[in-house]
Amino acid sequence: MPALVLLVANLLPHDVKAMLVYWKPLGNLPGSQAFTKHGPSDPRIDMGALKRNVGVLPKDPNEQNAKWYKLYRQVSSETEVMEAHRLFLLYRDMAAVSLLLGMTVPLALLYAGTSAAAVAGTAALFLVQYLATAVSARWSGVRFVCSVLAVHSVKKVTASKAAVAP
Repeated sequence: MPALVLLVANLLPHDVKAMLVYWKPLGNLPGSQAFTKHGPSDPRIDMGALKRNVGVLPKDPNEQNAKWYKLYRQVSSETEVMEAHRLFLLYRDMAAVSLLLGMTVPLALLYAGTSAAAVAGTAALFLVQYLATAVSARWSGVRFVCSVLAVHSVKKVTASKAAVAP
């Protein structure tokens, strides 16, 4: 069953996984609040320097996410950005797998004739695991967004210095 759950989790679109983590409609990622919420609250980011280095900071959520993504692509090979991105993806996928296991394992145990108490305990354990990994993914997502902004706030990244991610 774990192989099947991993396969199904890999088939889930990233937007669906984001919904499982952020509990919001599609397209509501941390980048949509990069310049109005997350950047100003991170002590590593000098918002004035960021504005000087990257230009106008949009306020519309979709424009913020688009601008943030362009900035991300320019610094995607920076160590702190790569690590923050890796952790976000790891916790996001762990949340999706935890939720899928939380739905399938208790059903399999019930089918196998396991006691109701054991089934309920297993379901509760997977629910706690899902909640913990979803919250971890949320915080990692914010850290990812802020890591990109922090790099851009300390230096002006030019097109010739920008990393080209595969």
